[in-house]
Amino acid sequence: MQTLIGHTDVTNFFDAVVAHDRLSHAYGFVGPEHVGKETYVKQLAAKLLLTTPETLLVHPDFFLVDRLRDEKTNKRSQHIDVDQIRDLTSVLRRSAVRGGYTIAVVTDAGHMNSYAANALLKTLEEPKSRAILFLLTEDKDQVPATIQSRCQWVYFSPVKETALAQALQNRGVEAGVANTLAHVSRGLPGQALGWVTDTESYSEYEREIEQFWTMLGKPLYEKMAITEHISSNKDEHRETKDELWKTFSLWELLIRDILCTTVAPLAGKSLSSRVPHWSRRQWLGATQAIRDARAQIGSNVQPRLLVEHILLALP
Repeated sequence: MQTLIGHTDVTNFFDAVVAHDRLSHAYGFVGPEHVGKETYVKQLAAKLLLTTPETLLVHPDFFLVDRLRDEKTNKRSQHIDVDQIRDLTSVLRRSAVRGGYTIAVVTDAGHMNSYAANALLKTLEEPKSRAILFLLTEDKDQVPATIQSRCQWVYFSPVKETALAQALQNRGVEAGVANTLAHVSRGLPGQALGWVTDTESYSEYEREIEQFWTMLGKPLYEKMAITEHISSNKDEHRETKDELWKTFSLWELLIRDILCTTVAPLAGKSLSSRVPHWSRRQWLGATQAIRDARAQIGSNVQPRLLVEHILLALP
């Protein structure tokens, strides 16, 4: 089980809440993938249930809901369905087996279908004493407003680069490598730690960054050719849509680097020498195009159309 890196504001908040016995019945954790939401919710749940994060999944008063995987294809399902939420609510409604708290966690909470969300809403409207629900999501707006209003929301921001680099060094990573990984992971501890052991994944990330810089300033047909590997995929499985989400999120982060006039993730290459001279307003327009496309990933729009929408907004 990973240990939490950063987020002292969050841990201090919950330490105080627990100490004064003022826990709410429902919390929403918001933040990008790999930022530490799931690591912390398991750490907190283990503390409340008087167990360890390693044994949490077999604790009778803990229940975790995630998108299911197909046994044959290993593909993740597109939605969290109503049966999963009904199982969760049955746990939250009963008395704790060990007499303390009952805790349920929904990861990817923005992927509940409408039936699942409605089933969960009924439980939130009549919360049971010492039953706590945690909803984890990258985007709060993916969670229905009726559920949002019944949760207390906690935000997980990317960890400061210096703090993440130091944490990596404390885990035995050489200083130069730790500084590089802390920078390119953009404050996401899970991502940085993953790259420590999975060098191929890191190399793929570098290739995706280079493709983004390469397509800037090119005609649309050349941009489409460069992004063919994602725009031509007709697969409707959730895994494909997850890859689109990750690619679009990376593009948005790279534009953020441009807007902040920082150094590009590719070592030694200044942004000023790699990007067209666009106004801040134009780059913000490209960012909005990315967000619009990302919001439609869950619909039936073809990947090629989503990618083309963004490419038309890029210089």
